[in-house]
Amino acid sequence: MPRDYEIMMAFRQAIKRDAEGRFTISTLDFVKEPGQMNWHYTLNSANKWIETHTTPAYESGRDAW
Repeated sequence: MPRDYEIMMAFRQAIKRDAEGRFTISTLDFVKEPGQMNWHYTLNSANKWIETHTTPAYESGRDAW
């Protein structure tokens, strides 16, 4: 079982910046990072971790009205 700080480190390493400057993360990238440290996640468990440890971000350029 990975330690909390190892999971967070893997999450941060999986974050990518797209052409428009936004930060994104894919579940596949997140699953690969702990795999390099011999911790293996399924896509489902990785999605659950992301959902519980992050807050949703909204584009500021969109009108919410």
